[in-house]
Amino acid sequence: MNSRLSRDAFRDPLVEDEVPYAVLAPDGHGEGLPLILVLHGADSSSDFLAMLRPIAEALWDDGTLPPSLLACASTPTAGGFYIDRPGNAWESLIARRSPPSGPR
Repeated sequence: MNSRLSRDAFRDPLVEDEVPYAVLAPDGHGEGLPLILVLHGADSSSDFLAMLRPIAEALWDDGTLPPSLLACASTPTAGGFYIDRPGNAWESLIARRSPPSGPR
């Protein structure tokens, strides 16, 4: 199954900087897909979805993974990540507000 990978960025008062993110969606599917929030590891970013793309497409093709949206926001990884700190509430941002919308 082919897919589309879109990238964008958003601002949110929970963190100081703009938040880049990526969304991967199977072609031919639109609204109403379940959301899978992908959390990248250390020394990584939302570009991790580009690496996962062939795996997701294969899983969609064989039915192991139903059609779904995969979304990943870039978070800073120095000194720990997905942690709420004054001025940078990354855990809250990822858990409650990301992604801001579907693919564009």
